Amino acid sequence: MEQYSKRLIERELHKCFVGFSWTKVVKQAVATGNWGCGNYRGDPELKFFIQWIAASHWERPGLAYYTADDEKQALKIESIIVILNELNVKTVGSLYQLLMKYYKDNVISRFRMSIFEYLDNMQFDKRVGHGFSKY
Repeated sequence: MEQYSKRLIERELHKCFVGFSWTKVVKQAVATGNWGCGNYRGDPELKFFIQWIAASHWERPGLAYYTADDEKQALKIESIIVILNELNVKTVGSLYQLLMKYYKDNVISRFRMSIFEYLDNMQFDKRVGHGFSKY
């Protein structure tokens, strides 16, 4: 859970900003994957969001995210993009705020659901009108 702290997310964002800044003149798509998710035990869902934010920051026209043949993760990513659209998350700033809210809610309540499950629950709450609040 600590990897969701503001300090560590910003450290990871900085690494991605540097990594994705390789060309500022010609905007090219980024091909990437689960950085730091093997031996370093990074959360693949968080790494996806961090790299999406960084690619958007540099105005990359696309993000090809390779899940190392993890079909389940690939399907989750596809569904979470739909959920984010339904939650009206349109900017990287609002996505970043959702990550901060997830960390805060997990630390306070000590529930342990993944960020994708958390957003899925937010979408459900919004649909049925239960306690959804703007992030």
